[in-house]
Amino acid sequence: MGIKDFVAEKRADPTLRAAFAVADVAKLAGNLARRMRLNANMKQGDIAAALDCSQPRVSQIESTKVENLPPLDILARYAVACGDKLYLTTASEHAALTERLEAVTAELAEKSDQVDMLAEELGETIAKCKRLEKALRGRISIRGARLDLQYPTKGGVKKGVEGPVKNWRGVSKRSKKGGNAA
Repeated sequence: MGIKDFVAEKRADPTLRAAFAVADVAKLAGNLARRMRLNANMKQGDIAAALDCSQPRVSQIESTKVENLPPLDILARYAVACGDKLYLTTASEHAALTERLEAVTAELAEKSDQVDMLAEELGETIAKCKRLEKALRGRISIRGARLDLQYPTKGGVKKGVEGPVKNWRGVSKRSKKGGNAA
């Protein structure tokens, strides 16, 4: 029997279950106190001054030993000294919050993927516009149903099509007199 099996067996024993629960809480409380202090970039002496106690007492609070398990009011004051708040939750509440957090994280990941696809499409569109601009070597402006095209020549800027918009074959969609396309 390995150590993990031994501990699992002892945790399953109803007479020892409460003792293991207290040990788990002591470990959590000590680690929580230490993380709060480190996140606040504070030293144990800073916390001791804020709590009006000694630095060794702060070290005890941060230890994970059952005999050093601080009361909740001390942990709450410790959190305030670190610029934080202490919240208590049950395992079922924690599981529900974790489940909700995972759902929101998945939703954000999906939205992020959509944003990435749109950004990629935008980049491709910009690249196409740049290629088109380079191919035309000029400026195009569309005003209503008229197309004005200017492009550089050896003798300066030449106006290209000015009049009704041409279809892809270069044939006018309507004649200048308003008749049908030629």
